[in-house]
Amino acid sequence: MLGILFDWAIQPVGLLALAMLVTLASWFVAGLRPRFTFILFLCTLAGFWAGSTPSLANALVLKLEHDRQNPAECATYEPTQIVVLGGGMDHYAVTNDPYELLNQDSILRTRRALAYQATGAHIFLLGGGVNSRSLATSMAELLHQAGVPPSQITAETKSRSTHENAKAFSDLVAAKPDQPITLITSALHISRAAATFEQDGFSVCHDAVDSLYSIPKPPVSLLPYLSGLNKSSAVFHEIIARVVYRLKGYTGG
Repeated sequence: MLGILFDWAIQPVGLLALAMLVTLASWFVAGLRPRFTFILFLCTLAGFWAGSTPSLANALVLKLEHDRQNPAECATYEPTQIVVLGGGMDHYAVTNDPYELLNQDSILRTRRALAYQATGAHIFLLGGGVNSRSLATSMAELLHQAGVPPSQITAETKSRSTHENAKAFSDLVAAKPDQPITLITSALHISRAAATFEQDGFSVCHDAVDSLYSIPKPPVSLLPYLSGLNKSSAVFHEIIARVVYRLKGYTGG
């Protein structure tokens, strides 16, 4: 429950709601002057407006999605190990169809792995779940339907976070600095994910999918939109995750 409340609180809508509660509390409980509470409310509203504009949201997305560049050796190496991180699923769906269970992120990442089938590279699918369903199992079913033989797939079904993904993979495969892995995840997530695997000794060549960036079109992109709010929420969540991972030592300083 606390985790759900925290996830709610660190998104723009949650922050706006909390700021409004603080504003009301400062007015009615603390007895602060109306001018102060009015200024606080205006600042909160301005921040909410700015975070909802496609211009600002896409600028933040662009920065985070492109702050990692692949090492030079990634341009010439032959991929042998493809590591796909799960991107979420509906654990309570009434069907077992993987296209119904997996969210868009997970489907796009799995489809990208198909591009490596012809190379003979082994595909590692990482991601646990609940209710006897897991991300990795559902992603493996997609690959099976596309013709990838079971011998070319390993599904790890226990890990529940990027840090646990890296630890679980290191239990399956010994890190070899001279043999990079190909890491597939979303563009917004790739920098933290790569840093987490590198912290466990792996050399990483990333293959990012599902970019959130789109070209803003002023002046209309300076108006608030739900799409802008969603992107800002994803960016803010990723920034918080990066800070937490660095503080816990999951990524390099």
